[in-house]
Amino acid sequence: MLKSVAKKAKWARARRQLTAYTFIMPNLAGVLLFTLIPVAFSLVISFSSWDYVTPISEIRFTGLANYAKMWGDQWFLASLRNNLLYAFTTVPAAMALALAFAYIVDRFCRGKPVIRLLLYSTNIVSSVVAAYAWQMMLSQKGLVHSMLRAAGVTGAPHFLGDTRWAIWALIALAVWSNLGYIFVLYMAGLQNVPADIYDACLVDGCNELARFFRVTVPMLAPTTFFIFITQVIFSFRVFTPVQLLTQGGPGTSTSMLAYYAYISAFRYYEMGYSAAITWVLFIVIFAFTLAQWKLQDRWALY
Repeated sequence: MLKSVAKKAKWARARRQLTAYTFIMPNLAGVLLFTLIPVAFSLVISFSSWDYVTPISEIRFTGLANYAKMWGDQWFLASLRNNLLYAFTTVPAAMALALAFAYIVDRFCRGKPVIRLLLYSTNIVSSVVAAYAWQMMLSQKGLVHSMLRAAGVTGAPHFLGDTRWAIWALIALAVWSNLGYIFVLYMAGLQNVPADIYDACLVDGCNELARFFRVTVPMLAPTTFFIFITQVIFSFRVFTPVQLLTQGGPGTSTSMLAYYAYISAFRYYEMGYSAAITWVLFIVIFAFTLAQWKLQDRWALY
């Protein structure tokens, strides 16, 4: 009798599991077909030579040749340098501005919902629309040059056409675009800071600046850690502004790894080399993320 009951329970559990897997099978099939198989294929061709227009049967295994080639490729090295500069300039600048805005709005401003909406609108705007808007503003007849001329500044550079300024134009666009999203995250984090701590700090004679650096910043460490990790990952994947505004130029001054991988694949038809670049990009992001996770206890010390 007990064996019969156990057997029925086992079959009932198996039916429930089968029903669950049946519901998620379409999604699993999509992940397998459109994610896992392409990722595995890209890893395979990163060790091969394939020009994209020939049949797959023509793929030639070349070992580590693609990975060895890129370290003597000046375009790749410039893209890597630009990506590192872009990531570690854009993210801290956007975070500092967003935190300052969030603290001021939370502590001193009325009409917070309206202000939050206005600041978050920078994140709502399509990246394509934002890129073209900045292109118009930074052109020789655009708003920025008009304001500089009105202020008496002559000989201002063509920001998107100057090797010294083009990367900084992209950084300014990224800071503006990411400001609203980071601002909202910091606003949410500020709601979890107990008011009692601010009151105790005030009783101890702290001024507003001391309260900010000794209370707000440490209490927001977990939020800061999350923002920093995710934004650095996103910044290494930048593509749209480069493609629309500069095409990696002038020269290689604004080329990024994702853009160079795209150019290698679809302009020069070097699919194996392009795949190798994407895997190097993955390793850089993974290594950085892993290091940050190891340090997260220090970030969240308070």
